[in-house]
Amino acid sequence: MLIVTPKHDVDLCTTPAPYFYLIGPVRGGGDWQYHMCLALERHVGECIIASPCRWTQDHPLKRHFGGTLGAYERQTDWEQVYIAHAHKRLRGCLVCWLPTESETDPRTDGGPYGRDTYGELGYFRGLLESRRGLPLVLGGSLNFAGLSVIRRNFDHTYWGEFPFYTSMTNIAKAAAEIALR
Repeated sequence: MLIVTPKHDVDLCTTPAPYFYLIGPVRGGGDWQYHMCLALERHVGECIIASPCRWTQDHPLKRHFGGTLGAYERQTDWEQVYIAHAHKRLRGCLVCWLPTESETDPRTDGGPYGRDTYGELGYFRGLLESRRGLPLVLGGSLNFAGLSVIRRNFDHTYWGEFPFYTSMTNIAKAAAEIALR
């Protein structure tokens, strides 16, 4: 498993390994990304995962960090490039996990929990409407604020029930199936 963190670059064109981009709350979401990386690795083995977390060198997954510091002035620029790789790449998948806000490590900067995630979900609904084959899996806690609206909107755009997973094992399995097609 190779993990690409913000502002780092990896040449995704030179490897056939499945590629995943993790979407979901970072600030206040606990470290769900850690668990998702392990779940994806269990289901696909060798893979590349882009995570928007600003993990430090003392993180338990640090041995998997890779890439060189890229030419991205802002993290948002990096995110847009790596999100695009996931939905344009043959063996890629966008993995969206919506956990409830952490009680032990909530967001403390005054911003609303999941703020960026809501905008990203709107963007993906637009892509889904124009491309039925969008490689996206969606899951999380049934108590995520606004989940009923998110699911209703995805169902409407999908013209049916858009799959929603409530366990990391199941969403990782679904993402692996998409990426390994």
